[in-house]
Amino acid sequence: MSGLRLLAGPDLRSGAEALADHTRRRGAPSIGGRPLIEMLVRSGLGGRGGASFPVGLKWRAVAGAASKGPEVVIVNGAEGEPQSHKDRLLMATRPHLILDGAFLAARTLRAAQVVLYIGEEHRKAWSAMALALAERPEAEPSRE
Repeated sequence: MSGLRLLAGPDLRSGAEALADHTRRRGAPSIGGRPLIEMLVRSGLGGRGGASFPVGLKWRAVAGAASKGPEVVIVNGAEGEPQSHKDRLLMATRPHLILDGAFLAARTLRAAQVVLYIGEEHRKAWSAMALALAERPEAEPSRE
């Protein structure tokens, strides 16, 4: 690991980090495809759902499955866990981290679409994500 912390960077109270600042600070994502899946498997990273299913195993299964239709990556920003504010905090302050992950997943898993769900009451998160999307090239998910 690079030692970078997820929320490192500008003060969180200053609002959403712009794409230029995000890219200058973090660089462009440098891994994808099968190497990313195998890194996720080795990391042992567990999903944030109730079962904590290993992310790498899930991605490996999806990548190896025969598709029965268009693949879709869903970013769940519903903030459904009681007393957790992680979704809205990340979306409101580091929206490009969310988009980097979503677009990496889409490219790696050959998804044709990324769907963002943001809880209706999370206005700052919604605004930050909308601005972040406007900063991104339209064709980004399909870029190789």
